[in-house]
Amino acid sequence: MKRTWVFILLITAASCLFAEELYDRTLYLEGSALRSDHMRFFYDHFKMDAETLGIPLVNSRHEAAYIFKFDVAANLILYDDGTYELAGLEDKRFVLEISLINNEDDEELISFGYLFNDVEEMYEVAQFLFFRAVVYLPPAVFLVDSTESAEAIMLGLPPVSESIPSSTDDNWQNKLLYIRASLGFPITFYNLRPDGLIGGIGIYDGSFASPSRVAPLDNKVMFLPAVTVGLELQFFDFMSLEVNFQAGWEHLNDQDLLNMEAGVELKVPMKFIKNVVISPYASFSAPLPNPISLTPSALGSVYYEENIQSIFAIGGGVQLGLKGGASGSIIVDINFKYSLGDSIMNNHYGYLYPKPVQIHYRRSVIGIGVGYKFGIVNRHDS
Repeated sequence: MKRTWVFILLITAASCLFAEELYDRTLYLEGSALRSDHMRFFYDHFKMDAETLGIPLVNSRHEAAYIFKFDVAANLILYDDGTYELAGLEDKRFVLEISLINNEDDEELISFGYLFNDVEEMYEVAQFLFFRAVVYLPPAVFLVDSTESAEAIMLGLPPVSESIPSSTDDNWQNKLLYIRASLGFPITFYNLRPDGLIGGIGIYDGSFASPSRVAPLDNKVMFLPAVTVGLELQFFDFMSLEVNFQAGWEHLNDQDLLNMEAGVELKVPMKFIKNVVISPYASFSAPLPNPISLTPSALGSVYYEENIQSIFAIGGGVQLGLKGGASGSIIVDINFKYSLGDSIMNNHYGYLYPKPVQIHYRRSVIGIGVGYKFGIVNRHDS
């Protein structure tokens, strides 16, 4: 019971540490303007206003939940015959158009304009206009794209566009190398094999045909902690290879054992859901030296040096990654492994039931783990 509570506390602490990153509170600013001084003025103002409100800014459209879009264009007076002319000072020479768009379904939440003559008169107004738009945001935040204004095209002038500088640490899905650490409580099954056992289940003393005493054994199911650390190489956007080390605590035939394995996982990352990576994979693991006994012998002078002779295992699973920072993700891993042969344990009941000398089991594992994966090298710029 204590082990279960320790596991729950560890998982709760890890979840609290990265919980804030799971909420999509992102904004992408981008605009267009006929004049570069207008572009810089409004971009800097809106960026500062977003930071004041604690709205995180991102560097690409697909990562944001909403688009904040602004355009500064000439104020055109259109006549019934289709001609137009630039407005004078009395009619305000420029118009600032602002819109807020839901990036998921392209729904325009609000759109409005504001006329002005010079940026100096906008110092007291720009913040109000920004607040007027973002008040429509739900608990998540937003993003934006640049487009050419119709007025600029009519005047034959190319608009000036600008976006937030890219950040090499925000490309969490496309790192070249990842370091992974996870804690799990795998369910381990040891299915007893009948080799050399009385009635397929009993260890004994005396002869097999006429034993003097018999004690039955049974299948074992364990739910004990294990840790995994690994290094993952993502050599394609759709494929990666992880090499890892696994150490797990097991309890079998009155012994606590530390079982260690080296593993390889070939993954196929799928990134079609925002802020989520789903990676099905195939796995292969090989035993390290025989498990280490953590329990002294209960039979006095008898000391058992060897425990389980592990064998190779194959399997597969699914790893779910949830964005947990600019360079990493919280991972939930579910997998299954099946041993390719018997796991053989020396008979540790030899004082009373010395035969057979070895007991055979067939081992399989359902793995359930939670951890964190941190990217350290960018594979490419997204």
